Amino acid sequence: MPPRCTPQQALSKIEAVHGNRYTLPFIEKEYVNSTSSLTCVCNKHGEWTATMNCLVYAKSGCPKCFKESIAGKLKLTPQQALDRIKALHGDKFEFPYINEEYTSCKSMLTGVCQIHGEFRISFGAITEKAQFGRKKYGCPKCWAVQAVSVRRNINFTNSKYF
Repeated sequence: MPPRCTPQQALSKIEAVHGNRYTLPFIEKEYVNSTSSLTCVCNKHGEWTATMNCLVYAKSGCPKCFKESIAGKLKLTPQQALDRIKALHGDKFEFPYINEEYTSCKSMLTGVCQIHGEFRISFGAITEKAQFGRKKYGCPKCWAVQAVSVRRNINFTNSKYF
């Protein structure tokens, strides 16, 4: 079993992984072993706590910096969002106001169905799978018509409950 690190050795290991992005002002008081909870200060976001194992071996850092970096990678531009909708639905719907309305997957968009006209739907609902293994969501009136036709075609003769 390797000998325990001193607080200064632990600080040098953390700095080797993260550079000078974080300061650990209370490491002399808080550090006992690699599982001790340490108060870390991010130069951009402020304080949070982590263990030396998390900082050095898992190479985790400030949680707010992490969220910012992931959000920047996952966020779509309005054109990318429109391309994703078209890949799923083809040319069934138009979204003429997507540049003004789209900000995230929770954004409410105004779509235009070729049959029923305008409708409002969130980007997440139009791109995620619908319940019961059906196709993707789209025009609510088209879904109502499809649901009625599906209910009429159900055969209950082989069901053990009917």
